[in-house]
Amino acid sequence: MGLGSYWGEVLDVLQEIIPVYDKVNSCISFGKDSEHRNRAIKGKVKTGDKILDAGSGFGNMSKTALDATDGEVEIMLYDPLLPMIKNTDRLLQKNQMQHVECLNMCHFRANSLM
Repeated sequence: MGLGSYWGEVLDVLQEIIPVYDKVNSCISFGKDSEHRNRAIKGKVKTGDKILDAGSGFGNMSKTALDATDGEVEIMLYDPLLPMIKNTDRLLQKNQMQHVECLNMCHFRANSLM
């Protein structure tokens, strides 16, 4: 079924909340966004895994996965909004992003060369 014709409206709203994206995330999860990410990653993501973070936003889930594996995973971030991808560098450390290519997709391998 999907969002159909509403998809454009969803993207417009997301575009508008970019300046307060993390605050909105925290509010809609009643302050438990970090806890939910940790629970989703713990014991499921392992060193050497390849991960697609679809709808990555600023890369919060990817950061959690990198922290849980000491950066030993390969992650592809995807978000339909380029400004979201452009903001990943404020969250992910430089040593976690050795090779970054961003259009509306960002692909990097942590702690190793592609």
